[in-house]
Amino acid sequence: MTDDKHVYHVCGSPTSEFFHELSLIYAKNTILPKGWKEDFIVIEPNGRWRIGHSLSQLSDARASKEIINNLQKGSVIVPHLFCYEGMTECRDFFEKTLSFKMIGSTGSVMALAADKNRTRKCVVQNGVNIADGGLTSEIDVQSLSFPIIIKPNRHDNSIGLTMVTRPNELQGAIELAEASDMSVLAEKYIPGREIRVAVLETSGGYLIPPIIEYLVTPQNPIRTTSDKLKIDAMGKPQDQALSTPVKMVCPADIDCDLYEEIRSQALSAHKALGARHYSLFDFRIEHGSNRPIFLEAGLFWSFSNAAMITKMLLASNMDIPSIIKDVWECRDFVSEH
Repeated sequence: MTDDKHVYHVCGSPTSEFFHELSLIYAKNTILPKGWKEDFIVIEPNGRWRIGHSLSQLSDARASKEIINNLQKGSVIVPHLFCYEGMTECRDFFEKTLSFKMIGSTGSVMALAADKNRTRKCVVQNGVNIADGGLTSEIDVQSLSFPIIIKPNRHDNSIGLTMVTRPNELQGAIELAEASDMSVLAEKYIPGREIRVAVLETSGGYLIPPIIEYLVTPQNPIRTTSDKLKIDAMGKPQDQALSTPVKMVCPADIDCDLYEEIRSQALSAHKALGARHYSLFDFRIEHGSNRPIFLEAGLFWSFSNAAMITKMLLASNMDIPSIIKDVWECRDFVSEH
């Protein structure tokens, strides 16, 4: 008889080969805390499921009901799904329909964070700085000062993103973004440093791990898809990008005053969105004013070596399995809204 706790890692995608492969990239080499056992559920785009003790030891694909009927009650779910349906409906299915305890934000919060314009409107009401902008269907885009960032409103990994420097480039950039999402966001480009900051909910309260800086330059002022993912000739992700023009450093070289402002902005965004257990945010540090300007939210942590939050923790002397154990076992932590 064992007292070990149990987690199911739910991976794959019910809708997309691209996001299915991306999910498996981040679900490799998960870090398992002491006192826990794990299994993996992989949802295929054809609607069938697979299950196993590891991603290399999965069952044959079968009807989801066959797997659901044999799931271990009292287990915890860690979601690794990046497609919209996976982030929203699948989370709600496991948490609300099957009554499993879920690590990470609810499906409704994920739906909010996936909509960049709704996210902007939400966080600014809680004192978070945002760039001028809005949906191209709702604002006069040319009233923004150039350069302007054009991107799909509900797509990540810089897919369909363009930095527009002249008015005659706008229409082409909008059409490129519309190929991924008919809802397109335009924002004033913020010159300055680019950082990524995480918020973790632990038994000791909110924890901000070491902050990442992406070393943008005049030659490479923004991060593109190739800075994030290695894509094959068929358009599927193979791995994280290993060599990119925009290098990453962690911890970022940030003075105390700026750190406190970044921390305040990240906590405000976390609370405004209703994020649970952990969150991840990108900011620009505006050149001249030194103000953090919110870019977007990514409420993901795969608890693997590939995860950005894990990489942040690696830059500290903190015990990563112990922190993961704390986050998983303190999932009833009540945020201070």
